Amino acid sequence: MKKAVIYGKGNLQIAEMEVPRVEPGKVLIRTSFCAICGTDLHVLEGSFPVSFPYFPGHECSGIVAEAGEGVTMFKKGDRVVWIPYADPCGKCVFCRMGRGNFCLSRTRAELGGFAEYALMEERKIYLLPDAVPLEEGALMEPLSIAVHAIDLAEIKTADRLLIIGGGAIGLLLLQVSRISGATAIIVSEPDEQRRRLAKELGAHGVVDPRAENLAKTVQSWTAGFGVDVVLEAAGVVEACEQSVELVRRGGKIIFVGVVPQGRKVSLSHFDIFSKELVIKGVSPNFLTHQRAVNLLPVISLKPLLTHQYDLPHLVEGLQAFKRREGIKILIRC
Repeated sequence: MKKAVIYGKGNLQIAEMEVPRVEPGKVLIRTSFCAICGTDLHVLEGSFPVSFPYFPGHECSGIVAEAGEGVTMFKKGDRVVWIPYADPCGKCVFCRMGRGNFCLSRTRAELGGFAEYALMEERKIYLLPDAVPLEEGALMEPLSIAVHAIDLAEIKTADRLLIIGGGAIGLLLLQVSRISGATAIIVSEPDEQRRRLAKELGAHGVVDPRAENLAKTVQSWTAGFGVDVVLEAAGVVEACEQSVELVRRGGKIIFVGVVPQGRKVSLSHFDIFSKELVIKGVSPNFLTHQRAVNLLPVISLKPLLTHQYDLPHLVEGLQAFKRREGIKILIRC
């Protein structure tokens, strides 16, 4: 089978490997689609800490090819999505606190999503709802990130939000926040196509930060108070720093985007202190995957899927992602 491997900075190859043998308690899946995530590009560029060789891809959908002995929840032909995250140990202090995403001794998952086949434990797999195409199912993992971010933001009915970044994560945050009760949402995004789509998906206002004064827009829109929550989904240092200015007293800032490792963000300590701000980061969470699956038929996903490439052309897809072409890029495996 073909499988993508990153051997080091800038060195991605499509390698030929043996199809995994089915093991008891595991399921062999013929991968249909895997979507490109920003971290895939960051790893390739050397700005995200991993050990090499590294097997990229974690936004996956496919069809069960064979179920191993003891598997009871899936059978051949089932359409599924799965999470190839590393396993938490179950024994460290964070695992015992129910925070497996902070496990101190997680081992790396063996298989990446950019491969023709994946062998996964039954417990990491979810049935895809009948109404959801395989292409859209590949967005379950980023949707789970949006669900976790909105949980951390503790959105309340009629909250006013600012989402910085109108890429795939920003547009998922927009839709999940509306379902969660936010009634007024601004999306700040420099790309015209993405701003237009944000409006179509329910944003109450959109801002081009290159041509408009975002701070003045927010102040005008909120009668000078600032928004209840800022969701930073662009991973841009300047946007992170400006968030403190844009949120109201007692408000929340949620950093969802990934700033490259080594880059520093400077925040005004006095503003955080005097405004009693709550600032949180977002790390993938094991407990939001089923809820994301449940949301797949409810969220508008098709407009986000703008490009497709075959697996041998993964590097071309990553280059298009870096150029900010379209919104979400799928790899046909």
